[in-house]
Amino acid sequence: MENRVGKPRKFHKKSRNGCAECKRRHVKCDECKPLCGGCRITQRPCSFATGPGRSTPYTSPSVTSPELPRPDETPSTSTSPTYDAAVATNYSNELFTLEHLAVFHHVEQNMTEWLRITKKMKPFATACINSSLTCAYVMNQLLSVGALHLSTTTSGARSESYRALAAQLQTRGLVLFNNQTNPSETGGDVVSRYIFPALLDVAVLITTLRGPRDEPGVFLDSLVEYFRLHRGSRVLGDVLWDALQESELLREFLDTTNEDDVDEEGQPSEWCAIAALVESSEGLSERDIATCKETMGTLEYIRCWIRNPQSWGLHALAGWTGMMPLEFVHLLQRRTPEALIILAYYGVMVHQHRDWWVFGDAGAHIVRSISSVLGTSWKKWLVQPLELVSLS
Repeated sequence: MENRVGKPRKFHKKSRNGCAECKRRHVKCDECKPLCGGCRITQRPCSFATGPGRSTPYTSPSVTSPELPRPDETPSTSTSPTYDAAVATNYSNELFTLEHLAVFHHVEQNMTEWLRITKKMKPFATACINSSLTCAYVMNQLLSVGALHLSTTTSGARSESYRALAAQLQTRGLVLFNNQTNPSETGGDVVSRYIFPALLDVAVLITTLRGPRDEPGVFLDSLVEYFRLHRGSRVLGDVLWDALQESELLREFLDTTNEDDVDEEGQPSEWCAIAALVESSEGLSERDIATCKETMGTLEYIRCWIRNPQSWGLHALAGWTGMMPLEFVHLLQRRTPEALIILAYYGVMVHQHRDWWVFGDAGAHIVRSISSVLGTSWKKWLVQPLELVSLS
């Protein structure tokens, strides 16, 4: 039988390094780690995932692989992702397996619950399902998000298997998206071209927040890189905005009529003091001061808006980057203390919604990472954020 998991069959010598399960069954092993293709398709336990010869722990390439246009650059059709060739070739771009079907069932049946889909977002969720049935790159990315969720509901080798599957599907989706779309084009299947970056943003946020945490500075750099990527995704959305208004399904989702109906209570007690700090800072230019104040305004708006039943809920917080000025991302890249202090309050908000699997304990880690990289003279501005994330 043809092996449809990897590349087309070629004449080969017997594998001496295959997994134990494939050897027991006397079948060719593709030696893909942490879970070989044969065991993945047949859902058998793979010795690569559990044995002493296991490769280094899986880390998602998602944070660095997507290369959507930067918001300060003109979108280019030559943009392409950097990815692990072994991951990219593990599955044909045309092949969907029974495992994929199981993940799709999980998405279709339960996405509203585990992705916290509000009434406002239901048209978007419906569009995701409909688009995935006709557009391969959307299907791949939707399944990738579903596999990421399943990785949090399982443990051990099975959880790692889902994370690897999510990375493989995301890579396939990126390759297809970059090969089949033109970022500057405003016609064609605009709904799918809008949905794919939106789902990609969710997946990259998840893998960023769950990424390596040994070095606080590296974690913060990864978070800022996610912010940059999200800004690039917004460029694609802006290009398609007018065309998307023609979509009856997404028109309600994109309608901003009720966005001003927000609850303005509960502002952090130190917010005014931080505003004064920014105003009087000698290390910030007038433009930097304006950028920080505008960013504080967007964060305060998000804090209030997520309480509105007509809002996107927690997805508004996850997508805060789309509202912040691009210059604020640059301030974070330079690790400007005032910008990091503002970011700490974003961490507090993420921590307040830690029951959502997308965020988990990442909010507390954001605040503590900022505390680790800032000098001693700035620590007094982090007293309240540190206290707030210490509350369980």
